[in-house]
Amino acid sequence: MATVFICYRRADAPATTGRIYDHLVQAFGSESVFKDVDSIPAGADFSSHIQRILRQATAQVVIIGPRWLDIRDEAGQPRLQNPDDFVRQEIETGLASGIPVIPVLVEGATMPPVQALPASLAPLTRLQAVNIRFDPDFSADVRRLITAIERVDAKACGTTARPSVSPTGNAQPSRTRGRGWLFGSLLVGLAVLLVVLATTHGIFQFSPIGTVSRTPSATATAMATPITGAIYLNALAEPASGWTMDARCKFISDGYHNDYTAGAQDTASACYGPVQVKDAVIVVDAQLISGPLDFGYGVVFRSDTHHSEYGFLISSDGHWTTYTLVNNQLTRIINWTVTSHVHQNKGAHNLLTVYVKGAHMNFFVNGMLVGQADDDTFSSGGAIGLTASAGQNVVFANFSVTSA
Repeated sequence: MATVFICYRRADAPATTGRIYDHLVQAFGSESVFKDVDSIPAGADFSSHIQRILRQATAQVVIIGPRWLDIRDEAGQPRLQNPDDFVRQEIETGLASGIPVIPVLVEGATMPPVQALPASLAPLTRLQAVNIRFDPDFSADVRRLITAIERVDAKACGTTARPSVSPTGNAQPSRTRGRGWLFGSLLVGLAVLLVVLATTHGIFQFSPIGTVSRTPSATATAMATPITGAIYLNALAEPASGWTMDARCKFISDGYHNDYTAGAQDTASACYGPVQVKDAVIVVDAQLISGPLDFGYGVVFRSDTHHSEYGFLISSDGHWTTYTLVNNQLTRIINWTVTSHVHQNKGAHNLLTVYVKGAHMNFFVNGMLVGQADDDTFSSGGAIGLTASAGQNVVFANFSVTSA
């Protein structure tokens, strides 16, 4: 029986890591899969316990997400460059022990360049990685990982690997619910949009009747500089070029705020970043600091110069939706739908992920697929924005865009 040690960074892809852990437990049993949060006994010395378990493992899985290299300590230095960093120590021990080390790339991450790693971790870049993609490929990719673990365990123990277990996971069914005024209507249908303030970050006016007019801006919209075919990673911990920065869209110590607490009734605000893409995996952490729980906030993408775009929103009372805005006309692709995957209430973090390739889109909340859609309204690339509703202050962090 394989004993699997999962090495991961808690601030990098935690929900996806948890989902992989659940599938490995299903395949090998809870006693054979080690993940520190779930596996360290109360009162045990953290470092010594991890080192002992790792030396007994038959395989080490190193989970690398899009923010793996970018996580920094309180002094602003990359954690991997600190010899006392637990993740670094775990990988060093695994490489030195001679057990199979399997890099696992998640949420669109790529293998880090060797020059970005400490010399002791350089061998990691020469190892064959397993790429675990979003649904609908997630289950098949996890089965590949399980098979790889079984094969190395069979070589070590001289036994035949047992068949892999097929994980399960279904999207939440879509159903409409009634809500109150504006985003009551917005959250049921995001009814209508009317621009009341046209700036580089876009302000939208919603009315209850289903048509939209937009007041043209007297100032030319400043489009972000395209970053074609590249990975964009930004923890949003400090001001960065290309992002909308004004009274509403601003960098504070805890991240990039869309502070629309003073927004006029029936309006929403979007703050745009420096990336234009067509096919991509977009990931961002969103936290509602204040404002109505049943109003939407989230991500807009493939946005053109007039802010015709796709949108993916959640609400902190446990719902999600996606829509198109075309020539000022709002059309819901999927109505507001209940999901248990949203962490509810103010202050809760929610990891939002959009996978868009061609006409197909997958939507995830905290690493779990909540729905998917096919729509060819926007077939070219566009900007990505982070949006909040009237009365809300939402802080965004750990933003990444990778190739789909």
